[in-house]
Amino acid sequence: MRRIARFLLPIALLAFFGGCKTANLSYAQGELSLQVNQNHLKVNGTTLSSRNDSFGNLYLRQEIIKLKDASIVVYERANTDDLYEFNLLPMQTIRILFDAYKINVIYFKSSFYLIQMILRDGRILNMAVEQFDDQQLSFVYGMSNVQFRNMQTQLDPQAIQKPLIEKVITLSAGNGAVFSRWSVRKVQFVPLITPVRYIYGL
Repeated sequence: MRRIARFLLPIALLAFFGGCKTANLSYAQGELSLQVNQNHLKVNGTTLSSRNDSFGNLYLRQEIIKLKDASIVVYERANTDDLYEFNLLPMQTIRILFDAYKINVIYFKSSFYLIQMILRDGRILNMAVEQFDDQQLSFVYGMSNVQFRNMQTQLDPQAIQKPLIEKVITLSAGNGAVFSRWSVRKVQFVPLITPVRYIYGL
């Protein structure tokens, strides 16, 4: 009986929280879409290049996007297969993927983050991150501080605006726009993903 209860509990929790999802970050058909609670932000863009990759039980989609104001951002979405999930908290995963020195959380709501990441060389990268469940992680980076602040204001007008570090990285088209450093070693041996815990009663 305990085994059955232990197996059903995560399903019940998933059903409960699934109805309470208040944040989403996605990119499809030339539209970058963000949502926090009932507030939506949609930005049109053009995919300059895209790439799919896999690291065993994790599948990655990377897109370099030119927004309507001609600025460049990178959108990345990582999914695990059904038997695996992310092992670490979202900010820990991001820090490892970007070899970051420090992460300043500027805004957080539900499963959505706006962060300024300080890289090892001291440069600053603006990023939006969303991870609602344990099997998908989405993020977009390369925005200017003006874009970053407008994003926060439109998504949550009542939120406290923390100070931003100036002189952030602006991206240019090409492979040099991608700052994440995915590898089999990080995914499988750090590890960034792990077998789904409730299957084993953990």
